Amino acid sequence: MDHAKTGTADRSHTPHIIAVTSRKGGVGKTTISVNMAIALKSRGYKVLLVDADTTNPSATIHLGMTYSNKSLHQLLTRDSAISDHVTVHRQSGIHLIAGSLSRNPVPLTQEAERMLFDKILKSDYDFAIIDTGPGYTAPPAFRYDDGSLEILFVTTPSEPSLASVIRSVDSADSLGIKHRLAVNMVNGKPYQLTEHEIMHVYGGEMVGMLPEDEVVPRSVAENTPAMLLNKRARFSRAVAAMCTKYMQPSGAGYPQHPRNEEYDSGRRAGILGIFQSIFRLFRHRRS
Repeated sequence: MDHAKTGTADRSHTPHIIAVTSRKGGVGKTTISVNMAIALKSRGYKVLLVDADTTNPSATIHLGMTYSNKSLHQLLTRDSAISDHVTVHRQSGIHLIAGSLSRNPVPLTQEAERMLFDKILKSDYDFAIIDTGPGYTAPPAFRYDDGSLEILFVTTPSEPSLASVIRSVDSADSLGIKHRLAVNMVNGKPYQLTEHEIMHVYGGEMVGMLPEDEVVPRSVAENTPAMLLNKRARFSRAVAAMCTKYMQPSGAGYPQHPRNEEYDSGRRAGILGIFQSIFRLFRHRRS
């Protein structure tokens, strides 16, 4: 693919893996994963979307696709290439590795994770978006210090959701895996955390504040991603803007998430310090 013609950055054919995750369900993780993949594809990138939520795979439903005999489970249990297990989404052109619906879902083990990531890195995709299951933190068995893997934590602007994400931040940091944060379902109501308050606790790079938008439930009901249903909707435009922050060379060329002394001290204090920080923020707001 000629990136010069599409106006996108040359990634030297090294796939950049973005694991989209959150400890809590219902924050819009799959919605963001699917729409990110479509937004990146619309800019000329070759994009792979992997539904790695083994307990509740739903990317196929979001895309309006019927389940096929090509699945993540087969990819991980056979000596084959990714291309043998890909389904192409006709409307967007993204490549999908579908999840497997089962009464007894098979967990994604450390060995399976290693196999999945290694196969992706041997492919010719520019981006691989991994829609993980709730509770995913980071691949504990290995590191990707070359910048080929990063985590996108998804939260809503609420105390419980943000606190659950921060629990995973230490795991990613200890493995040397970079991460960024997306805040979903933002409506600006007084009961929601503000951007400043979220950054005060997280301390890393926030890539997007995605608005609460009626196009999202409508897109789910119609099995058509928001980026295809209405690319000018507020949510769609926010996703597109977020994706521009990933359109840079991988590895050392990527901006590292900044840290500050306040964040580092909170990290050393553990989860208790995080909850205390949030409590102080709310007490200040309500005084």
